[in-house]
Amino acid sequence: MGGRWCPITNGFRLPLERHLIVPFFSAIPARTDNIFIMRGHLTTKMIRVCRDLGVPEPEFREQDEDFMVTFRRSSVNVLLEQPELLNWRQKQAIEYLKAHGSITTLQYVNLVRCHERTARKDLGELVQLNVVVKQGLGKLTRYVIHAGFRHFPGG
Repeated sequence: MGGRWCPITNGFRLPLERHLIVPFFSAIPARTDNIFIMRGHLTTKMIRVCRDLGVPEPEFREQDEDFMVTFRRSSVNVLLEQPELLNWRQKQAIEYLKAHGSITTLQYVNLVRCHERTARKDLGELVQLNVVVKQGLGKLTRYVIHAGFRHFPGG
């Protein structure tokens, strides 16, 4: 199997199938903005980096005498493997978001020339896929792209 897009390593492709489980007390050769995960510390920093990048937070657990960290695949990987999950309007919105950072429902309607109900449905699906975060309420609602999708390939 080929590698996958990995926003934590700034685009380096890792051969992850479902998820990665590593012993926490060993070094992980993954760069996270000059942070190397070593010797049983940085759990808070790992959570913060994952949140900032829009990828699932790691799961921590003890197993026998080991402390394990599980990294789940990001939704970027899912969308790369199953591009049919996005329609052409949503793909166009991702390109817009990569350039502008956020979008409103009205901007989406004007961008893809669709009905407002369709725009809300499409944007809601992008929220569920963890591509964007919904901020605000009512007419002040904005959809902000997750950091992991800023360099999402394709379009």
